[in-house]
Amino acid sequence: MQTQNHPATTQNQVGGAAPTPPELPKSKGITASTFGGMTYYTATRRGVEYTAFLCKAANEWFVSTHRLALGRQHIGGGRYYKTIGDLAQAVKAFAGIDLLVQED
Repeated sequence: MQTQNHPATTQNQVGGAAPTPPELPKSKGITASTFGGMTYYTATRRGVEYTAFLCKAANEWFVSTHRLALGRQHIGGGRYYKTIGDLAQAVKAFAGIDLLVQED
């Protein structure tokens, strides 16, 4: 089994120890996109892409999940949440989304 070195941990520097690798964020932030009059919020955390939107038919928030390591053909799953506050508490990738989105 081969191990790969992080680019920041190579020993090619003169006169000292290699720097430690930077901390990788667990969440890459929340992005918003609007298609067909609906706003979709996307966030990635720990290799899973989450997409949230307000399902007007059910009047609930739907969050779909997609594990990125399984590839593009992976269908993923999803879950409904009654309020944006419930969604923000349950899905760590969307922590703080309730402050960004105002429900009507």
